[in-house]
Amino acid sequence: MSYHEKEITMTQTIPVVKLSDYREKRIQTAHLLLIKSPHPEKTQRLYSLKGPMILGRKESADIALDDPKLSRHHAQIYTDGKYYYIKDLNSTNGTKVNGEVIKEKRIYQKDSIEIGDCHFEFNVPSLIPYRKEKATSSPRFSLRFSKMISFVKTIFFATLILFSLILLYTSATRPFKTIRTPQSISVSSDQAQSRVRLFYEIASQAYTEADYEKARHFVQEARNLDTKRWESERLDRLDQSIDQALVLKQVYLEKQKSREEKYKILSQVQFYFDVAQKFVEMGELDRAVITYQEALMTDPDNEEIKKAILNIDQLKSKPVASQKVSEKLSTLEIYQQVESFMKKAKKLLEEENYIGAIESYQKALQIAKQHNFQVTKVAAPLMEAINEFKSKTKALWVEVDTLSQAQKYNEAKEKVIQLLKINPNFEPASLKLKEFNSLLEKQAKHLYSQAVMYEALPDIEAAKEKWESILSLLTPEDSYYQKAQKKLTYYASF
Repeated sequence: MSYHEKEITMTQTIPVVKLSDYREKRIQTAHLLLIKSPHPEKTQRLYSLKGPMILGRKESADIALDDPKLSRHHAQIYTDGKYYYIKDLNSTNGTKVNGEVIKEKRIYQKDSIEIGDCHFEFNVPSLIPYRKEKATSSPRFSLRFSKMISFVKTIFFATLILFSLILLYTSATRPFKTIRTPQSISVSSDQAQSRVRLFYEIASQAYTEADYEKARHFVQEARNLDTKRWESERLDRLDQSIDQALVLKQVYLEKQKSREEKYKILSQVQFYFDVAQKFVEMGELDRAVITYQEALMTDPDNEEIKKAILNIDQLKSKPVASQKVSEKLSTLEIYQQVESFMKKAKKLLEEENYIGAIESYQKALQIAKQHNFQVTKVAAPLMEAINEFKSKTKALWVEVDTLSQAQKYNEAKEKVIQLLKINPNFEPASLKLKEFNSLLEKQAKHLYSQAVMYEALPDIEAAKEKWESILSLLTPEDSYYQKAQKKLTYYASF
């Protein structure tokens, strides 16, 4: 008995239709339907799966999705010709199918796929069996018929193109006849003249209100309509007035800006000058010199500061009346004193204590001057220390400014503390430190409110992250630091 035949009697059989007489026809390609996304306007989108498709955050992915939780190449969907599969490409946050984390899995109709914050529904192609139809005509007849249809189409489109070209040529060579009545010309002229006057009035009003851009715009609009030059003189005068006003405004703004910058520099110099005068009154001449030098960094051409530094040098060179030398020092003892101060200065430089090093060098220089020793050996390292002190202060201050503009206040605060350690008398750094402390306290307050919200959800791990961030921002003396520390200690016991 044949596989494709079914026996009814010993003499009669009924043929059974072979399975090969049917074939599967694909009505549509497989696709993904975006159900949930971080961007609600992009939901309900269809992504056709015509071949192996990579899903990810990078633009080079076949299906690129704007989701920060996705990896660049997150997952891949492919087919072996019969079934569809999804494979995770070692992503950071993983891939889920129907809520189950997978590495590679076959997917079925209406399966839910989750990657990051994006949820998809997988739909396989619709498959409809249909019966083979018998050919009703011979291949030769079908070929002739298709050639005839193609020839008719070609003749039709050629005729259409030729007719279009004839129309274009006729319209280009035949002049247009337009008839305008004198009444219509006079009416349009009156309207144009009234609009020119209206634009002129608007431009004049804008000029009186110092809105020069608006005034210039309406002057130009009036010129475009003023073909018969009804208001040409008035428009020219107004245009010239606008030009002069814009030039005066620019000059005023530049002067105002230079005046503000000059005032800022003078106020900084005056601050340093007052601090240096206090040091002079207290007898701390070395610290006064350092403060004057900081003022010179702000205004290098200030002659008054240069004179003040020379006056301090003269004060240092004068012998103190109350100082009595009980016994005359030997040359060896003087040399040993100078060397002692210089060694101390070098050690302080290694510790980046520039102020102490400069003071030690200055004491060594003062002893050398009093006893007519060669001062070059002392003056050269002194100048090197001062220059290094200036450059270090300037470099740190530039770093502070850069980090502050980038809103990296915690790192900027560390640089300010380092700067104040080198130069404790640098007043702008002290003010900047207060500003950073205030900003960091506001950040800590915001983080603490977020931590309280996570604690109430409850999401203790997220709350712990916020509390730890507060500890990295503030010092132990701050109240929010202490609150965060208590919370972390409490939850550490669980």
